[in-house]
Formats: sequence, C-alpha cells, structure tokens
Amino acid sequence: MNKYRKFFGCIILAISFPLYAEGPTLIQNEEFDMQKCLVEMAQTCVSEVCIKSEHRDCQDNCKNLAQAQCKEKEQSAGAKTQ
Repeated sequence: MNKYRKFFGCIILAISFPLYAEGPTLIQNEEFDMQKCLVEMAQTCVSEVCIKSEHRDCQDNCKNLAQAQCKEKEQSAGAKTQ
C-alpha cells in the first residue's frame, strides 16, 4: 500500500509542479542563468507543493523536476538566441 501511495504522490507532484512553479522569466537580451533557475524553481516547488505533501522525498523530487524544467528553459533560450 505504501508503494502505491508514494507512486501516486510522485505523479501528483509532477503534475502540480508546473502549475505552481512559474519560475524565473527570461528577459530579452539577458543570459540564461542555470543556477538561479534551479534555486528559484526548487524553492517555489518546495514552498508551494511540499508544504502540503506528506512525502519524505518531496524536496528531492522538486530538485529533479527543477533540473528538468531548467534544462528545457535553457534549450529554448539557446534556440531563441540563435
């Protein structure tokens, strides 16, 4: 039963993360700062999602989701500058 609860918790976290995390916005002519993005996205997730979550690994999940989101933003920022 605990496996299912953890599994569904991770799915809920993955779905709700983009809804809560607006993340840093990229201003035109401003270089993308991966470290700043990671910190801001993870903090937003922790403060918005983990506060309501019972999962012990919520912060780790936020970190992983922030990495994925920031990589995506970095790639799209790189594509815009080319």
